[in-house]
Amino acid sequence: MSDAVAYDELRARVNDATARLLAVAQGSSDGADAARSEVIELRRESLAVDGFDRAEVDAFLAQLEEHSSAPREGPE
Repeated sequence: MSDAVAYDELRARVNDATARLLAVAQGSSDGADAARSEVIELRRESLAVDGFDRAEVDAFLAQLEEHSSAPREGPE
């Protein structure tokens, strides 16, 4: 995968994760505040990734993959 495609994949995964978290945040569940905080943190961290640094992009993609495969608490 080229560097540009890897960065595009990073942006797509961040957008997907943000959409899922915002769906939780808009609900009336107990996790709404935590989800909003996680959205803010995710966006801040993703914007700090240097798209020209392939190692940094790959590391953030791995972090996103690890986070998305972690078991979630509460109902989906």
